[in-house]
Amino acid sequence: MKGLLTLIKLQKHKLDELRRDLARLDTQRANLEKTSQRLREELERESALAIEDFFLTRNFGQFAMKISQRRAGIHDEIRQIEEWMDLLRDQIADAFGEQKRYEIAYENRKRREREELARREQMELDDIGMRMHEEKRKIPPAH
Repeated sequence: MKGLLTLIKLQKHKLDELRRDLARLDTQRANLEKTSQRLREELERESALAIEDFFLTRNFGQFAMKISQRRAGIHDEIRQIEEWMDLLRDQIADAFGEQKRYEIAYENRKRREREELARREQMELDDIGMRMHEEKRKIPPAH
């Protein structure tokens, strides 16, 4: 039974590690989304300024293209991270299922041991009861 407890602990550790990895990826994705949002806002601000300033207008197209390329790169990174997150979720589901199987096996083994102990105790009590009954039958009645 100790082996099952060890497997359960190892599986819990593996599951915790996978969940931490998923949380790290989620944080990375959120940071990239914030960066993309900031770039979009910066592009909007620069666009408003370019309308008012001829010098900025001449260079705005190149600036806008660089921002657009950077945002596209960020969105590619986000898609890659989401693919990794999907893989991790699958691994988490598998690891959780495996942990549950170990826990069920452990509980079943404990239940069988309790049942066996109860059966043995009942057999002992039955044996004691039979001996007491036999002893009563052997004692002659008192006059």
